[in-house]
Amino acid sequence: MIDVKVGQTVSVVTYSYFSNGPKEPKETTVEKIGSKYFYLKDFPGHKFSRESGKNISDYGSTLVVYTDIQVYHEEQERNILSDKFRKAVTQSYGRLPYTLEQLRKVAEILNLD
Repeated sequence: MIDVKVGQTVSVVTYSYFSNGPKEPKETTVEKIGSKYFYLKDFPGHKFSRESGKNISDYGSTLVVYTDIQVYHEEQERNILSDKFRKAVTQSYGRLPYTLEQLRKVAEILNLD
């Protein structure tokens, strides 16, 4: 459950199925809180689930509320690093271009022993 209070400043990020990645976060304030949903000042007509922090919509994008913008930035960093790691491992044909010592360190970190 997302913990918000009326008047609290939160950040909203738009995730769209039709674009690459999320848009930049937008700060707004909580206007109203109900038992299942809460409402934001700069997003009239949108209701956000108190359970997930996401808007309830049938359209091709999702609005996600973050009470701590650092969580959003860490999610983005994790996604970028995951993509880089995936590319480094899967775009090699045959043997990986890493030394035995590098591979041992990766295996240790990932508990592949």
